[in-house]
Amino acid sequence: MIPSFTNMLSWWQWGVIAAVPPAVVLLYFLKLKRTPVEVPSTFLWHKSIEDLHVNSLFQWLKNSILLLLQLLVLLLAILALARPSWIGSELDGERFVLMIDNSASMAAVDVSPSRLEEAKRRAEEVIEGMPPGSAAMILSFSDSARVEQSLTDNKRELLRKLQGIRQTQKPTNLLEALQVASGLANPGVGVASPTLIQKDGRDDVQVVEGKEATVYIFSDGKAPPTKNFVVGNLKPFYVPIGDLGDTGTEPKGNTAIVAFSTKRNEEKRTQLQAFAQLENYGAVSVTTDLGLYANGLSQPVDVKQVSIDGRNAETGEPGALRVAFDLAEFESGVLELKIEKEDALDVDNRAWSPVNPPTPINMLLVSPGSDPHPLKLVLSTERAKKLAEVHLADPAFMETEEYKQESAGGTYHLIIYEGCVPAKMPQANTLFVGELPNAQWSSTGKGSGPIVTDIDRAHPMMSLVDLGDVVIGPTLTGLKSPPGGTVLIDSDLGPLCMIAPRDGYQDAVLTFKLVDGDKFGTTWWVKPSFPVFVLNLLSYVSGVGSALDAGSVQPGKTISLRGQAAGNSIRIKNPAGQLESVTRSNRNTFDYASTDRLGLYEVQWSDTATQHFAVNLFDRGESDIRPKDKLELGEGEPVQGSSQASVARKEAWKLLLLLGLGMLILEWWIYNRRVAL
Repeated sequence: MIPSFTNMLSWWQWGVIAAVPPAVVLLYFLKLKRTPVEVPSTFLWHKSIEDLHVNSLFQWLKNSILLLLQLLVLLLAILALARPSWIGSELDGERFVLMIDNSASMAAVDVSPSRLEEAKRRAEEVIEGMPPGSAAMILSFSDSARVEQSLTDNKRELLRKLQGIRQTQKPTNLLEALQVASGLANPGVGVASPTLIQKDGRDDVQVVEGKEATVYIFSDGKAPPTKNFVVGNLKPFYVPIGDLGDTGTEPKGNTAIVAFSTKRNEEKRTQLQAFAQLENYGAVSVTTDLGLYANGLSQPVDVKQVSIDGRNAETGEPGALRVAFDLAEFESGVLELKIEKEDALDVDNRAWSPVNPPTPINMLLVSPGSDPHPLKLVLSTERAKKLAEVHLADPAFMETEEYKQESAGGTYHLIIYEGCVPAKMPQANTLFVGELPNAQWSSTGKGSGPIVTDIDRAHPMMSLVDLGDVVIGPTLTGLKSPPGGTVLIDSDLGPLCMIAPRDGYQDAVLTFKLVDGDKFGTTWWVKPSFPVFVLNLLSYVSGVGSALDAGSVQPGKTISLRGQAAGNSIRIKNPAGQLESVTRSNRNTFDYASTDRLGLYEVQWSDTATQHFAVNLFDRGESDIRPKDKLELGEGEPVQGSSQASVARKEAWKLLLLLGLGMLILEWWIYNRRVAL
């Protein structure tokens, strides 16, 4: 950095100071006054000759270290008066929280060796620059937060725990990490509370009052906004990690598999169709080979060369391409899709889809509709019968003891309620048609003639579903679901179809009725995509279908499995070959949460019966690796990204004066010790 100077004196004062060094030099050349002395010998003549040398300018300069030290002291003092300084960064505060993003996108290699390693390097600089007496804690976060090191002033321990942070394959969620940091700065909302602090490596429980904490967030900014978070005493700094393209070049792009599923050809049951959707988040088009592998073989069963357009410069939308494969005589097994071309992020270049033999589920349709009825017609087809054993009932059946026992005991995998609502939610996955399940769901009113604006085609329930030419009558507007809900079909009147989790089950809502009294509520039922939607529903919403037929969950998500196990426990083998036993829950499901690794999982129902499910990234937020230049925290202004802690003026006059004092002490020591140099 180029230093700058601050003028502290007037011109005549600088003139006086500038005259001091020459005056010191002149003092060394004053004419010596010798006293005549008679000597009895020539022994002292050598000393007289040396005195003559002293009066010789160059000879004197050669041997006088004292003059050089005195001149150096004066030079340092003059520089100190000029107050040299430079612009740098400094750590401000006594408590620091270092938050390290280790989500899937941090594995990108657009910065070397990876974004996570770059984040740790930046955090290491902060630890090294902590002022004396300060303390810090380290958090890592992906979809959840982990305290790597509690509050401590031990820099060595902070650095050790920092290097121990490992890469995950999970999506990003910043809220939990911010809440942990807020607990340090805002304990008890201003009320003192005990917390664990490490001093010199020893644990010490102290009472900590609400006090400002400086938070450094080392991330690529892929976390969703935390609108409901209160910053309080936190002082956040966002340090963007990744290639921002600051040099005028386009940042590295990434091509990702965002959906991969399989379906049987309805006309040829022995033929399997595999569908994949690819997206290109780079600015330029990409051409690559797309390989389809079966049952772990090293040679692909099919290869397609595909070209994907680059990101739209105006809208920012990625280039997208849908690819289909046809496989003959493929009854069951495992398919793997690979993007053969390397890019900045590797984890979204592979996807898996298991093809399990269909296992019929137990399903109940509760509807007042009379024949012919759209749902009854689809559920009576041969394809539907292979997927589900369907039971039909009218709303009066919900008042019987038989229904109450079966719905509470997990007899059914899926219950469809059309135009009616049960008094108590069943132990089953559900679809509500034209009604809301309970008070956790809400709508703003009713409307008619909605225009479909978007369909989440990456979701298995929406695969091959098209509502472009569908007329819809009366419908609920402004639909809102419980936390965790996903909009499957959107319109100008709000969502038309949503799905949300409930204690290990899935509840789906369709806002319009198929049959409204003695007339139809929509023309959808006569379109080819309606039976496709119903069959997708049987494969996905049912407990078996969501895990084993549709075949994919995201990393870190809990999956609920249903099946005919030999006992009250099953075993699941993860992609690393590790076996874990899972016991049956009180909902008659086997809930498995250890889905941290991408890849194929084997479900061992018994010694002979096995099936598979896959964990795929399928997260557009993680695959779009363009770093964000700001973070939205709470309701305040977005936090702008900065590579520095805080800009400050660094002055060197104190250091210069200390050096001058040291030189002065050295000159005094040389003079008094008569040190010969």
